Amino acid sequence: MAASSAAGLRERSVRVTVGPQAPITGQSVPVTRLPSALRAGRFAAVLTAVGAAAVGCSDDRRDAAIHDALLENEQTLVLTIGACNANDNQASVSEDVDSVTASVTTDDPPGGDGCADLVTVHLSAPLGDRQLVDGTSSTPVAVRRNP
Repeated sequence: MAASSAAGLRERSVRVTVGPQAPITGQSVPVTRLPSALRAGRFAAVLTAVGAAAVGCSDDRRDAAIHDALLENEQTLVLTIGACNANDNQASVSEDVDSVTASVTTDDPPGGDGCADLVTVHLSAPLGDRQLVDGTSSTPVAVRRNP
């Protein structure tokens, strides 16, 4: 349904399909009615914005909490994370004098099965007395040591 704006331009909603998918039922994008010389450029900008939003939504990764860790050797940590049978868990580590901060992302959707995945990270220096921190929540993580 068309509406008039203060500048005398008309707005209407159109259904936009991004990529090969069918239109999403019930979702529409407002498009301002412009003079024909400007209309194509404005519509292209709307399609670009919609396309960028769709690409941003296509990454189904999420942060995974680190429940605990096993120090396998002085420079190898095995992290128990909040993901279950994920296809792709990715860890990043930053180290300083006082702490080691680990962050993990996963492609496993939240909820689901009641299990946990393991992720191995290698440190550039021995853990020693440094604290392990979950980079997502900024909370300390308990580290078990191999006997």
